[in-house]
Amino acid sequence: MRRFISVLIVLFVMSGCGFVGNTKCSPSSMGIEAEREWYSFKDSVEQADLIVEVEIVENSIINGYMCKTKHTAKVLENFGGESAQEITFLQEGGNGALVNGNEIFQPGERYILMLKETVGESAAQFWILGDELSTYKVDGDSLIRTMEYEELQSIEIDHMNHMNDLEDDENMQIVDRDELINKVKETRK
Repeated sequence: MRRFISVLIVLFVMSGCGFVGNTKCSPSSMGIEAEREWYSFKDSVEQADLIVEVEIVENSIINGYMCKTKHTAKVLENFGGESAQEITFLQEGGNGALVNGNEIFQPGERYILMLKETVGESAAQFWILGDELSTYKVDGDSLIRTMEYEELQSIEIDHMNHMNDLEDDENMQIVDRDELINKVKETRK
């Protein structure tokens, strides 16, 4: 337990964020590496309160004990759960302090996300379940993931079609958008 607390303190110091509510998140050259609880694709779909395709409208940094970015997004399509036409959700990291190297979403970008409702007082309505585990960047008819799921290998698209646009990452997975949506609908039955 003492080791866990020590690791958390080091992460907060490295991220440039303090424990005081009015501290400013500052860029970190080292970034923040965080271990995630692993959710299978099936678990992510079943545990999500909302599964939507969104277009990011705007974002703002939330300062506090951990850097977060609040996104306002227009819901383009709903695959499960209830939402308004526009939602807010939190992403870990911000202002150059990236968590696990995940870039902060930018206005105009589109994503399919598996979201959980926030509980209690929060700056946003939702948060991303497992962060990069439940994030699919929309690229035409393809979806780009930074983490590979064995469960989605059957719907993968060849990386070579996208290599000019993307950095080569051995964990990256590109899947067919329509096939993923079919898998989501089948799982949520």
